[in-house]
Amino acid sequence: MKIELIKSQSLINGIKDIAKRFGPSALILRNIEAGGQEILFIAHEQIEAPLQRQVAAATAPQAALETPPSRLVTKIRPEELEQVRQVINSLPITTGGLEDLLNAQLKRPASSARRSDPEGVNALQTNLTRLLDGTPISRYLRNQLTRFSAAPATKMELLAQLKTGLMSRLPPSAAIDLESPIQVIAGNYGAGKTSIALKFAAQLMAASDQRVKVVCVGPHARETEAKTASLGALLGVSSLCVDSLKDLYDLVDSATPNTVYIIDLNSEFIGSVALIKSRFPAAQCHFVIPSDASLPGLWSSCSAATWQSLIITRLDLDLVPWAALEAVSKLRVPLSIGSTSSSLTARLVQVNNENLANRVVSYVADHLSEQKDTHPDRKSNEFRAIH
Repeated sequence: MKIELIKSQSLINGIKDIAKRFGPSALILRNIEAGGQEILFIAHEQIEAPLQRQVAAATAPQAALETPPSRLVTKIRPEELEQVRQVINSLPITTGGLEDLLNAQLKRPASSARRSDPEGVNALQTNLTRLLDGTPISRYLRNQLTRFSAAPATKMELLAQLKTGLMSRLPPSAAIDLESPIQVIAGNYGAGKTSIALKFAAQLMAASDQRVKVVCVGPHARETEAKTASLGALLGVSSLCVDSLKDLYDLVDSATPNTVYIIDLNSEFIGSVALIKSRFPAAQCHFVIPSDASLPGLWSSCSAATWQSLIITRLDLDLVPWAALEAVSKLRVPLSIGSTSSSLTARLVQVNNENLANRVVSYVADHLSEQKDTHPDRKSNEFRAIH
C-alpha cells in the first residue's frame, strides 16, 4: 500500500483523476482546501490505472496484461486501514505545517518555494481583494465577490468567474403582472418613484384599453400635488392625492371596472405595504432604488416588506448599482424594469441580471491590476459600509 498526495482545482476533478490513475481500490483518507486548491491524501495499491490498461491492450499480448489475483485488491484489510489512519493523524497539518508538507512532496526546499510563489497566493485574487477593500460596499458583497474567484490564471478568466458567480447567485428576473389592478411603486424620497409611476401609467395606457390613474399617498404628497398633476398632463396621465390609507382603500373600493391604480407610496408608508397586500391580495408591490443609492438608506426600507420586483432608476449614470445588487443577491428581490433617463419622454426598459453583472465586471476590469504587489506590507485605504 502507498500513501500519496494529490492536488486538484476542485474536489470533483480530484476524485475523477484518482479514479483514472489508481482505479476503484484507491481510498481517500483526507481532503483539505488550501491556497485555492483541493489537497487529497489517498492510499492505493500500486496497480495500473484502468485507463492505462485500456491503452496498453491495443498493443500488448493478453498474457502480459494479466495481473496476479493477489494484486487486484478492492477492499483494504482493517489492520491496514488502521495503520493508514495513524499515519494520516500524525501528519503536521497545522499553521505552517501544510506548506512544509507540500514542499516536501514536491521535493524542493521550502525557502525556494516561498521565493517563487510568495505565500502561495494568486496575484489576481490578492489584487481583487485589495480593490474590493477600497470599494464602498458591504462585507456581504465583498465576501461573495471574493468567493467567486478560484485561482484565475488570467484577468479574463477572473472576470468570467465573477460573472458566472453573480449570474448563479441572482434570482431570475421578474415580469410585472400587468393584469393586476393595483401596482404599488414605493421608495425613499428622491428615488424617482413618481417619475416611474407616471411613465409606467403612460406605457400601460398605450399598450391596453384600461384606464390608469396615479395615486400619491400621504400629507407630503399634497405639497407636490400640482407638480405631479402637470407632469402627468404632459403624458396624458391623470393623478390625484389621498391623505391616508383609509382614503386609498375607499378610492379603490369605489373604482369603476377596468381601472388600474399606480400607487406612489412615500417611505413613511413603506411599513404599510403588508396592510395594502392583505386588503388587496392581487396588488403588485415594487421597490425603487437609484443606481447611486447608499446601503444604509436602502436597508431599513427594502427589508421592511416583501417586494415582487426591484426597479432601478438613473441607469444612465456610469456607476455600479451596489445597493440594488445587495437587494437582489441578499434579499432575493428580482429585477424587473428601470429608467435610463430623467426625461418623461424616455420609456422604461427591462432590466435583467446580466445588465447588473456586466456593470460589476466592467468596474473590476477598469480598476484591477494584474501585477503582483511589490510592497506587500503597504496598507490600502479602506472604506467600509456601515453593515
